[in-house]
Amino acid sequence: MGNLYMQDMYKIGQACSQCPENTCCGRQCELAGVRSDFDGLCKTVNSFGPQPEFPRGNVFLWCNFQEGHPNTEWCEFIIEGARNWKTRKVSAGTYATIVLGGGQSSILHFTREMDFSKQMCFKIEYRKGPQIAGDRSNNQLSSVFHSTLSNGYYYLNITSDAKDWTTVDLPISWWGGSSLMYVSFAVPHGAAPQYLDLRQIVLNDGQCGKKAFYG
Repeated sequence: MGNLYMQDMYKIGQACSQCPENTCCGRQCELAGVRSDFDGLCKTVNSFGPQPEFPRGNVFLWCNFQEGHPNTEWCEFIIEGARNWKTRKVSAGTYATIVLGGGQSSILHFTREMDFSKQMCFKIEYRKGPQIAGDRSNNQLSSVFHSTLSNGYYYLNITSDAKDWTTVDLPISWWGGSSLMYVSFAVPHGAAPQYLDLRQIVLNDGQCGKKAFYG
């Protein structure tokens, strides 16, 4: 069980009409050999859980840290710094997670090169904060864009902690041309251990459709 904030638990509509990828419902479950205890409710087909829909618009990068990702090369990265990233599978899907102690940092260098010659939107779905409840929050989460043409940099800082899954859309007003993206997480010296969970990162062109969504 879990809590939902600013979203509906159920939506009005025909049963089995909006099941996510990697789930089945009703007759589909029978054909797939999956036991469904409740008619009209979506049931996961395997341990990978529901798969998020492909993002809308002209997508330059989409990484949801799932095995069998439809565009594997979009989710390839090199780790700099702390390497203790883990992948966790839960009923709601898969996410990447790391815990850093004071003075540690970890950077995911995505290898896909993208053209930043027009308005872009960066989306990240995350949770972060002190590993132990009651400890002081003290961490820095940033997305860094590095132009391979001019060697310039553009920074987006995600400052808010989130105990529940939070999606933030941030506009990128930077025309750096051909560029690479990094996601950096750091904890200052002397700080209590801090965690970061990542479920999805998306880069597409155009304006952001919303500023933030809490789920």
